Amino acid sequence: MKKSFSQIIDELTVTNIKIFHLAQKMEQKKPNPQDAKKLRDLNKYRLELSKALDNLKDMEKSFSQIIDELTITNIKIFNLVDKIQKNKHTRADAKKAHDLNRYRSELCNAINRKFNEKENIKV
Repeated sequence: MKKSFSQIIDELTVTNIKIFHLAQKMEQKKPNPQDAKKLRDLNKYRLELSKALDNLKDMEKSFSQIIDELTITNIKIFNLVDKIQKNKHTRADAKKAHDLNRYRSELCNAINRKFNEKENIKV
């Protein structure tokens, strides 16, 4: 069965989150062979999903790259906001959260331009 556009985006998002958390786990602890294999498999699957979205050729970056970057940026923002809410942040963390939010807006506007939608996200 052919996957819909929204299914591919959803799976790409979930795959990126899994990759991020597994990579974090591997940094904090000594990685075991199962973790390394799982990370390779997830990266391979992410590449397959990205290729499925790359039929939109008239963008500076491929559509899958934009979605991939948007997902990773959202994860980073989420982690920084969590740190800020717990009052365990530095001034550099707050600036990084601000910069990431600006970058997130740029990525969302690129998607909106591609689909001729209003760019209502302020940068």
